[in-house]
Amino acid sequence: MTVSPSLKKKLLVAFAAAVVAALAWWSWTRFTDSGPGEGFVNGNGRIEATEIDVATKLPGRIEDILVREGDFVTAGQPLAKMRLETLEAQRDEALAMRQQAEHSVTAAQAQVALREADVTAALALVGQRESELDAAQRRLTRSSTLSSEGAASIQELDDDRARVRGAQATLAASKAQAAAGVKTTEIFAGQYKRIASNYAPLSKEGRQTMQDQVDYTYSLFVGAVAKHRGVSTDVVLQDMADGRIFIGQQAIDAGLVDGVSTLELLVAQLNASRASGQSVGASRNRAGVAQPKPIGAAMPITREQLAAEAPDVLAAIQAEGASAERERIQSIEAQAIPGHEALIASLKFDGKSTAGDAAMAVLAAEKQARTTQAAKLAGDAPAPLPLVPAATVEPKADTRADLDAKAKAYQAAHPGTDYVAAVKAVQTL
Repeated sequence: MTVSPSLKKKLLVAFAAAVVAALAWWSWTRFTDSGPGEGFVNGNGRIEATEIDVATKLPGRIEDILVREGDFVTAGQPLAKMRLETLEAQRDEALAMRQQAEHSVTAAQAQVALREADVTAALALVGQRESELDAAQRRLTRSSTLSSEGAASIQELDDDRARVRGAQATLAASKAQAAAGVKTTEIFAGQYKRIASNYAPLSKEGRQTMQDQVDYTYSLFVGAVAKHRGVSTDVVLQDMADGRIFIGQQAIDAGLVDGVSTLELLVAQLNASRASGQSVGASRNRAGVAQPKPIGAAMPITREQLAAEAPDVLAAIQAEGASAERERIQSIEAQAIPGHEALIASLKFDGKSTAGDAAMAVLAAEKQARTTQAAKLAGDAPAPLPLVPAATVEPKADTRADLDAKAKAYQAAHPGTDYVAAVKAVQTL
């Protein structure tokens, strides 16, 4: 069979085309990317990425990141571990401040309740004083009527007038204290311990008791002057102790003093007599001071002498002293508040502190205790730490292989785009 030249030429062309097609197919399958691998699907289209910012509720330092870039995560999965030292310090500081505020609120509420109770008591005291004033005025009215009729003495009328004035003054003081929010509470023990007070009228019994005390003290003074001036009590009552004031020569004439001299001259004469060994009397004579009257040597009385000569007086003095000391201790115990028992115990047995001293000491100790407690709470609170900005994770730069893969994927998604343009495009995403 003879093949024509034209057919032969056509067959050669067809064979060459088949060879070229086979080579192209082999090159395509050999050098074309087979895809990212199992589990991925290739396709054409547009890919949109949504950026999600992850942050913590509180600022702090990151101790460890628990996932890697590109990992799949689920809702609720821990992504990072924070350092807790800063957060714990801030929490402890907040708790300390809260506790301090609660203590302050409790103390303020207690003070408000105390002041309200004081105001109520002060108003009640005002009502009581008004009743006492009304009773005193009614009594004065009756006394005035009886005195005008000759049925009551002038002394009784004067006493009733004094009671009215005292009740008026006491009422005014109570109203002033109520307006200032002050309440005065008198704590006493014994029948005659509160015979006189600025917050109650002077009673008839109290007035008589005070007069008896004045008369007794006056008798002691008269006896001492009579003994040490060498005269009788009648002379003292007549010439010396009638309430007058003696000046200069009047005192010498009455026998109360030995003479008159300036302080500088007397000191100089006493120093001169001491240096020369002379007696004080001689020095007085040279200074122009009258010689003192011989009154004998006065010896102080001892407890043993008093027990031997006047045991009833000693017993009365001891009983009175024991009663006064007992009342002092009881009044100090009334000032006690919890937490200051040791202070009250020391004040009770020091032999000199009064109820007022105890109250002031307890208030000062309570104030110091509260100041110390507040300072301790403030000292226990940790110092606030400076805020530290949250740590940021820098995005990881693409490697050459990643950039090449993205460029090829961009070419596949945008046919007709050359490789250089695809690289630039993925770098701007």
